[in-house]
Amino acid sequence: MSRALREINPNESVRHLFAWTLRQTRVQAEFSLQGFAKRLGKSDSYLSAVELAEVRCTREFAEMCDRLLGTGGRLVGLWVHADAEWSQLTGKRPAGSRSSSHLQPEQPNQEVRIMPVVAGEDMGADAMVMWCVDGKVYAMPTRRELLKLLGAGAVVGTVGPTVDRLRLQPTGSRVLDAMQVSQASMPSVGAGDLQQLDHTVQHYASVFRRTMPETLYPELLGVRLRVGELLSGPLTLAQHRDLLVTAGWLSNLLGLLCFDLGDQPAAGAWCTDVEKRADDATHPELAAWAAQTRVLMAFYSSNARDAVTYAQKGQAFAPLGTVAHAKLVAQEMRAWAQLRDAREVGNARRRAEQAIAKLPAETPTQGAFSISRAGDPPYTATSLLLLGQFQEAEAITRQVISSHYGVGGRNGPGEHPAGFALAHLRLALALAGLGQLDEAHDAGSTALAAPRPVRSVIVLAGELDRALTRSFATTRQARDFHERYVTAARRMPSLSASAASPSLS
Repeated sequence: MSRALREINPNESVRHLFAWTLRQTRVQAEFSLQGFAKRLGKSDSYLSAVELAEVRCTREFAEMCDRLLGTGGRLVGLWVHADAEWSQLTGKRPAGSRSSSHLQPEQPNQEVRIMPVVAGEDMGADAMVMWCVDGKVYAMPTRRELLKLLGAGAVVGTVGPTVDRLRLQPTGSRVLDAMQVSQASMPSVGAGDLQQLDHTVQHYASVFRRTMPETLYPELLGVRLRVGELLSGPLTLAQHRDLLVTAGWLSNLLGLLCFDLGDQPAAGAWCTDVEKRADDATHPELAAWAAQTRVLMAFYSSNARDAVTYAQKGQAFAPLGTVAHAKLVAQEMRAWAQLRDAREVGNARRRAEQAIAKLPAETPTQGAFSISRAGDPPYTATSLLLLGQFQEAEAITRQVISSHYGVGGRNGPGEHPAGFALAHLRLALALAGLGQLDEAHDAGSTALAAPRPVRSVIVLAGELDRALTRSFATTRQARDFHERYVTAARRMPSLSASAASPSLS
């Protein structure tokens, strides 16, 4: 293993790596939060707090997780160092933990590093960023394909220097990233670089929906920084335009990630960067996708008029027959529904159906820049919910869940967890509107148990929480869902339970 690129403050690393590994392993083992908590004899809220690195667990807890998940001691190995960090932070040792006696000598010498992966080295795991704790190497399972596309050394060499600025930084740091991203200089583009970068964009678009945004952001920013460096080197006109387009697609993904993280200013900054790249490269479709993100930001902040404006502006950029155009029409439909304008909703729904019918056969149906062509246009169920048409919204949502997230569905909670959660939250809202409390509670709980809790999921869960509280205030189900919602909202500091926008109220 080659030398470490940088040393990370351990108070910002292994605790969160332990929590992240526990959650990812549980999800991969197909345990729900509730089901796994029950097996452990713990409450849902406690397990959720452990998976968020908000509370300190015991060695016995980690050992039980190891046994149930079959991780062969890996979780306990991480826990030892995570618990040492907790000791340094709190000055306390866990009461009744068998680990208390043997942790003392480990704390002073603890080292945590991100290690570069040597190109061609067989790591025995799907890994790009490796963690080394006192000589033991731990892998963050990310993307083997990207190692093949760019070469392990190139990827880690790009990502490594950015991690110190990205990890656990307060809201606003990503705005700085967006403004400074293209200022460095770099030697000229080598043979195959443009093709590799194009494949990299396609790869990240394909894995976007199933990857935690806080994990993906530093990786994507690293590649985007690399493109910015290449843009300042000697290029032909064709190379310069191609790199501008690549930069635009990467910035679009970064804008979506920042939206998912609840960082509106950073998302807007990346949209501005996309619009500049689109103008410089004469590639208006890039700007149309930036408009998608601006629509999302406006809609989930209850600025429906702005959402309509951005959707219509984006449609002017992307021609009929493109995914961007079709999705923007559907976005416009949903924004009109937020304004309770049934006539405009009907008009936009018809236009969305026509736009989807114009899409070519090879249109992508998976990934960040895709659209579903099965059934009704996207956002139809949400539009019906906003108009109070609960029965039709329920029927459409059940069809979506059956087609995409049911048994054998390609976009299940592992492939598209946010979509899975949003679909079940829409179903829960429809059921709540129809007075079916138990079914609404179950669908909402299923949604919050899905991984990748992003801004849109938390906002919609807040709507369901308010609906249940409003109509069923004294019931056990309403109280239970409220607790689950508050726990989920804690995962996004910028979206506390009291601050979630009432987009569907």
